[in-house]
Amino acid sequence: MRMAGNFKTGMLEGADAGIHFMDTGMLEDADARIHFMDTGMLEDADAGIYFMDTGILEDADARIYFMDTRILEDDRCFSKYYGRLSETRRNKTDAYLFWKDKNLSLGAGMLLDQGLSEYGLKENSVLVQYGENGKPWLPEHPQIHFNLSHSGHMALAVFAETEVGCDVERVQRAELALAEKFFCPGEYEYVAGKTGQEQDLAFCRLWTLKESFAKATGLGLKLPLNEFEVAFCPDGKSVVRQNVDEAEYQFRECRLGEYLAAVCIRKRERQNRLFKFEQERK
Repeated sequence: MRMAGNFKTGMLEGADAGIHFMDTGMLEDADARIHFMDTGMLEDADAGIYFMDTGILEDADARIYFMDTRILEDDRCFSKYYGRLSETRRNKTDAYLFWKDKNLSLGAGMLLDQGLSEYGLKENSVLVQYGENGKPWLPEHPQIHFNLSHSGHMALAVFAETEVGCDVERVQRAELALAEKFFCPGEYEYVAGKTGQEQDLAFCRLWTLKESFAKATGLGLKLPLNEFEVAFCPDGKSVVRQNVDEAEYQFRECRLGEYLAAVCIRKRERQNRLFKFEQERK
């Protein structure tokens, strides 16, 4: 079995699993207390002992699950969890040609199952439908809002009490031509004004934030990326300026090794006056 990389990791619970933690800690800021564990070990009678690059980040607004799906390169581990998920998820997994993509699909299903367990539900017993623009939702449990994403070897899921979207991307070289074409002028200037690794991180950060917002609105790929702007406050926090709808949104961001992840959450109550954003057109 090939061991996964050393990302910030945490807890994967199961009825037949024993969990051990090492190097536990807590990250605090003004808005959230996010608990994390650097390393977790899952003992399982059927699959042996695995070091799991899996974790949970939790604050008052959202519960975020992540997983390095290379753990599923072990055939016994893959088969075990494949058999536990719904026929719909198995068919989705089977539809992929390459094993890397199968692992990502199965991993997303595992995280969905884990998140649903907090509500006393299982992935293989709930009805998942898709909105007009492809966003999944639970018609029998409309109070549960969730979203899924995956990239490279990383799968991500988020659960919240309001509309939510997420995106995870592996940090790669910034594509300035792409940023100039699809980003707002201020966003492009933010990326172009940096060099080297800082530029790569800036591009990936903006991309994940914008994707997470588009998914939170329910519009997804239907929403052009230059019809709203992500900006950064002096303290480094990210905000969205938009007139896509009248809701207000907040972001959560985290670094998972070579990946960046962003979550966009629709605020439950309006706390500030809506900032109407008009994109200047040349």
